[in-house]
Amino acid sequence: MVMPFHEGLIVHTQSHDYPIVITEQSTAEHSSMAKQIAPYISGRQVLIVTNDTIAPLYLKALEDELVEQFMVKVCVLPDGEQYKNQASIDQIYDALMTEHFNRDVTLIALGGGVVGDMTGFAAASFMRGVNFIQIPTTLLSQVDSSVGGKTGINHAQGKNMIGAFWQPQMVLADMSTLKTLPARELSAGVAEIIKYALIMDEAFLTWLEENLTAMMALDLAVLGEAVKRCCQYKADVVAQDERESGVRAC
Repeated sequence: MVMPFHEGLIVHTQSHDYPIVITEQSTAEHSSMAKQIAPYISGRQVLIVTNDTIAPLYLKALEDELVEQFMVKVCVLPDGEQYKNQASIDQIYDALMTEHFNRDVTLIALGGGVVGDMTGFAAASFMRGVNFIQIPTTLLSQVDSSVGGKTGINHAQGKNMIGAFWQPQMVLADMSTLKTLPARELSAGVAEIIKYALIMDEAFLTWLEENLTAMMALDLAVLGEAVKRCCQYKADVVAQDERESGVRAC
C-alpha cells in the first residue's frame, strides 16, 4: 500500500516557501523519489551527496531515473559524525568543480542528518549559494534536521560552530527508508518525537502513548503521522524564528 502524500505541509521562510512531502514506498512507479523531486530541480546539473552506508541502498535507483532528465554526478562520503568536517565539504566542492558545475546546479542530500547538514552548507557556500533538496533517510533527520535550514559542520573546538541558514527547495521524507534503519537509529528518532510531544501539546502526547508500540514495530503509516506532526510544529516555529533568535536557540 502506498500512503497518500500529506498535502499542505509548507514551510514559510523569508527566502522562500517549500513543501515537505511525506510518503511511503517511493519504489512505487508513480511515487518514486526522482519523480517527486524533479519539479524542484533547477537547471540540468545535479550532484547527489550521500554516504557509503546509504549509497548501496538507495543511490542507484535515484541516479538511474534522474539521468533520464539531468546531468547527474555523485559524491559518496564516509559515514559518521566524525566526518562532518571541512575535509568532507572539500570533497563536495571538488566534485562540483571537477564537473564545472555552476549556479544552476541542484545538490541532493540523500542520507541522515550529517549528510543533510553538510550538503546544505556546501549549497549555501558554493558560488555564494545554490539550490538543494533534502531526502532524509533516518527518522531523526525526518523530524528534525532536514527542516528549518540549519546547515553546518563541526570544528575541533566546537560542534556546529561553522555553518549557514540555508533553506532547501523541498524535503522528501520517504517512510519506506526506515525499513533499513538500525534499531539504535530508530530509537534516537523516537526519542526526538517524544521531545516534540512533551513540548507541543497534551493531545499529541496522548496519541504518542497510544501508538508508541506501533512506531517501534515500524508501522510506516503511524510513523508518517508522527513525522507529519513534528514537521508541522517545526514549520510553525521556523516561520516565526528562522535564525534562532528565540525558541529555536533552546
